[in-house]
Amino acid sequence: MGRKCRLSPDAERDLDQVFEFVLLNDGIDAAAYVVAGIENACAKVARMPGIGHRREDYTTRDLRFYTIWSYYIVYKPDSDPLEIVRVVHSARDISAALAEDP
Repeated sequence: MGRKCRLSPDAERDLDQVFEFVLLNDGIDAAAYVVAGIENACAKVARMPGIGHRREDYTTRDLRFYTIWSYYIVYKPDSDPLEIVRVVHSARDISAALAEDP
């Protein structure tokens, strides 16, 4: 059995916003597909937290980034269960999005 992950409240909100955005633009099937893909990627990161990369250009915090499609899954690699901090579209100002977090 692999390591589990949990979404922070911000990451849960991010995922809800991804769903709503894709739903409005591409429909329910696309929205469900995108969110399921992100959730599967989160589970993959939990099993293999070393697959992400540090991004010191975005933050000096001990966070790792894993990319799926146009989204960054931002997580704390040493947390148990693995904490997904944010799910952020790459077109956003990533540094600003992470600065919103404590």
